Parts: sequence; C-alpha cells; structure tokens
Amino acid sequence: MRRPDIIIAIANPQLRTRLIELLEAQAVATQASRNLEDLYELLAQRSSDEMHARSVLVLEEAFIYPHVYEECAHIKAVSRQPLTIVLLVEPRTRTRSDWNGADHILRLPMHVDEIVDRIVGFL
Repeated sequence: MRRPDIIIAIANPQLRTRLIELLEAQAVATQASRNLEDLYELLAQRSSDEMHARSVLVLEEAFIYPHVYEECAHIKAVSRQPLTIVLLVEPRTRTRSDWNGADHILRLPMHVDEIVDRIVGFL
C-alpha cells in the first residue's frame, strides 16, 4: 500500500515553505494549496483519481478562519476519500465538543520540526 500523501493548507507562507521542505527531505510526497478554492479543486481532482492513497491534510486555522468548525467537516465531506485532518490552531481557540471535522489538533506555537514529527507520526 502506498504511503499517504500530505496536503499542506497553511496561510503563513514561511511556515508552509518550511513544512514542505522538511517533509520532502523525509521523502514524503506533498502538495500545497494557497487558498480554500484551490484546496477544494485539489480534493475534487484527487477523489476522481482512484490511484491516490489516503491523504493527510495539514490545515492551519488561519486558512479557514472564521468558519473553522464548519469548514473542517465540509472539507472531509468534499474529499470523498479517506482524509485525515491535522488542524493547527492558535492558543486562543477554544476546542468545542462538537468539533468533528479535525482528527488531530496541534496547538501553536509549536516549532516546525515538532509539527513535522507529529505529522509523520500520524501516517
């Protein structure tokens, strides 16, 4: 079975670039999306391609703010394929009990190396 691909949806360009560099250095296939529309197009393309393994989406809260709770569940529904969502959230964000779209929540600030270690651990 193929190793999952990682989709990066990060608003912060420095964080996005560094995550991609570190993941690719570990031979992890990555794809990046610059906005929500691009992400939905990418997921639609992937769902029509039967060759893709399941994917891990690394999603920053700022990328989908202010509708964090609704968007996570919506992204899962749109993907129509096995998708694990790792959500990076700011310390001020309050986790709700009905937050069912994200599989893993990582609270910022967190060093990029630690984020990559956790993501690779989720694979």
